Parts: sequence; structure tokens; C-alpha cells
Amino acid sequence: MDAFVTYRAFPFLPTTMSSRRRSARAQESSDIEEGATQTPSREDVDMDDEDEQPRRRTKSKTDKKEKRPQVNGEQHTTPREARQPDTDDEDPIDVENFADQPLGEGDLQKLNGLSRDWMLMTAKIQEHCGAIDDVAVAVLDHGGKEVADKNLEEIELLVKGFIDIEAEMRFHSSVLDEIHEKLSKKETICDAVPRYHAGVLKRSQEYSAKTTRQKYAKNEQYKAFKQAVYEVDHPNEPMPPMTELIDKENGDESDDDVDIEVGGVTQDYKCPITLRLIEEPYTSNICKHSFSKAAIKEMFRNECDAKKCPASGCRASFRLSDCVPNRDLARKIKAYERRKKRAEEAMEVDEVIE
Repeated sequence: MDAFVTYRAFPFLPTTMSSRRRSARAQESSDIEEGATQTPSREDVDMDDEDEQPRRRTKSKTDKKEKRPQVNGEQHTTPREARQPDTDDEDPIDVENFADQPLGEGDLQKLNGLSRDWMLMTAKIQEHCGAIDDVAVAVLDHGGKEVADKNLEEIELLVKGFIDIEAEMRFHSSVLDEIHEKLSKKETICDAVPRYHAGVLKRSQEYSAKTTRQKYAKNEQYKAFKQAVYEVDHPNEPMPPMTELIDKENGDESDDDVDIEVGGVTQDYKCPITLRLIEEPYTSNICKHSFSKAAIKEMFRNECDAKKCPASGCRASFRLSDCVPNRDLARKIKAYERRKKRAEEAMEVDEVIE
């Protein structure tokens, strides 16, 4: 009867049940009737749930990863999977045999900037070269003859070394300018680095092959050094031509074939305006004449137009804005004053002895 009722109510269930299920159900009924209180603890149930829950989540993630959307009956790669490189299908890049790429228009500005950087470093060196001249003059003023000559040779080698470094920096800048010019003319340049190194090397080798005269005779920095040294022992005398101060070497032209070189001029430390020793020297960038700061500012007071240079025989015209402070000349004037003072003291001593 019970089985018939169960079948009519739940036709999808089997009509018979195993003896195990019936015994289990009977046991449960007996447990309820007897008021049994033995139930699994809360902690055991929670632990079982926690053990099963991660397994279910892991399976869910695996299923999601394996399932891909289908487009027109074919599996479609998701955007995330598309971003991941398929290392198995791509060939590795051969870095050693990777061809150099040509320079583009965007590299023009980079080349120009690199060239300027080299020239800025050259300018920084030139800013401090005047200090070397001061050291040489101080050595000659305060050292003995033998010590001064030995130290002067070392200082002169230092000056030449700075000139050589400046030349090397200019080589780097000129090669970069050359590449920049060719690139601006739409020339294809795929060997920028080898061309750069080859250009610098070529210029360096040509420079190294030059003689001492060819390297330094026309260098303004070297001329200023020799002028400062010469004035110590030969005050108020013009310095002879540089070719007379530098020995002739193999490769130099014969002195008879060289164009007539004008010797150095006597450094005049008097202001063309006040006719007194220059104070706080200002030098014109136009004609290179120097004046006392107060005098040149008074000359251009309340005027902005250009004026003729007050130096005798100079036809140049300039504005006050063309004049800048000359710290190198200021140091030379102080050294000149010290030498002049020592010379006067020496003359007084000689007069007393006589």
C-alpha cells in the first residue's frame, strides 16, 4: 500500500528500494523516536564545507578557462589571450644579425642636441683656462729661476692638453653636424653609429699628425698663455710672432715660405676714456677694446644708440649692451699692478744701496 501511494505521488522514483536504504531510514526513525542527541559538530560540518568549496571553485575556474566563446561555430580567442605572446609559434629574434634601422626625421633634433652638448662642454673648459695663465704668472713672480722654468714647462703641457681635449670635442660635434646635414637632405643613413665613430677617428688621426706649430700657433688660448708669460720678463714690450716662440719641426713650412706674421702687441691696461689704469674692465664684443666700467656707462648715459669706439684709430661702433665684464683682464691687471709695485720697490732698494 505504501509503495503504491509513493509511486502514484512520485512516478519518477523506482517502485522498490534497496534493503540498505530501508534499514537506514528505519534507523533514522528509531533515532528520532529514541530522542538521540548525537549529531555531528558544527566545526566538522564547516570544515567539510570548506574542503568541498575550494574544489568546486577550482573546477569552476578551470571550466571558464577551457570554455571559449564561439563565433560562427568556431572558437574565438579572447582579447586577454590575444595579448599574451605565443612563444611556441614565434621565431626568436636574432639580435646579433638584427639589421640597423635608418634614421628618421625625428632624429634631426636629437643630433642637433648632441652636437650642442659637445660644444657646451668645450665652452666650460674655456671659461677656466684663464686661471692657468694666472698660475703661470704667479710661478714666475714668486719662484726661483730653475723651479719656475720646470713648473712652467708642466703648466704649458697642461695648456696644450686642454687645447687637445677641446679639439677632440669639436670633432664629435662636427661629425654629428655632418650626419645632421645629410639626413636633412633626405639621405638614407642606416650606419649612423659606425659612421660617427669613423668620422671622429679620422679627424683625431689627422690632428695627431700635425706639428706643434700647426696645432697651437694660431690658437687664441695658447697665444694668451704665451702673452701672459712673456709680459712677466718683458714688460711694456710686444711679444714676437708665435712662429718664433715655437720651434720648427718636420712638416712645417720653411720660414721663408711662411706669410709674414705680425708679432704680438703690447698689452695696454689704460682706459681709452679716462687714460688711467682700467678699473672693473668692460670689453666690447664688437672691437674687443676694454674700458673702465664707470667710464663706459657714463659715455652711454641716457642713450641707447650705437656710438663710435673711443679707442684711438678704431672705427667700430657699438652699444652699451655689447660690452660685458672681462674677469680675465681684471686678473691680468691685478698681476700687472703687483709686478709694477715689486719693480718699484726693487728700484728703491737699488738706489739706497748705491
